[in-house]
Amino acid sequence: MKFFYSVAREMHLGVSGAATRLATCLLLAALSIASSSSSFAQTPVLTQHNNNARTGAYTTETVLTPANVNKATFGNLFSLPVDGRPYAQPLYLPNVNIAGKGTHNVIFIETEHDTVYAFDADSNGGINSAPLWQITLLDAAHGAASGATTVPYADVSSQDLVPEIGITSIPVIDAATGTLYVVGKTKEGTITSPI
Repeated sequence: MKFFYSVAREMHLGVSGAATRLATCLLLAALSIASSSSSFAQTPVLTQHNNNARTGAYTTETVLTPANVNKATFGNLFSLPVDGRPYAQPLYLPNVNIAGKGTHNVIFIETEHDTVYAFDADSNGGINSAPLWQITLLDAAHGAASGATTVPYADVSSQDLVPEIGITSIPVIDAATGTLYVVGKTKEGTITSPI
């Protein structure tokens, strides 16, 4: 089964025991925030529902109106393939300097396959047809034991997240330090404790 994440014009872009553990990782080491400015203000989406109050309000929107949000001018821009189901809300950070790839407006996508992607938020053409950056939480570089996998849904007797459980919660970006905090679920060994 192939999964795709579609980029649309929007107002904003315990288990316990040794066999299973929650891995928290600091990820944006390869990314740095550039100080370049763009022709219009772009508001980052750094956490769930746009702010720490979780209001979902996008109070700096000045372009979208009921008159211009219609099927002729508002909708799917492009799709990008990902390796699992993306349940978590995407995050957005403008003007990110990615080593060797220049400065981009970036959308961060996390999947249930324990993968984090950084895609160009404006285009999927040319060099932007592939992720600008990606990591997996299933490797030793990000804290997992050798042979780690995502957690099969049957291991926790759940039908909510199928077929695997990995990154479900929404990460948080600390723009001041260029750090993305993300929690992923891994299975390490043969026994998984129920949630």
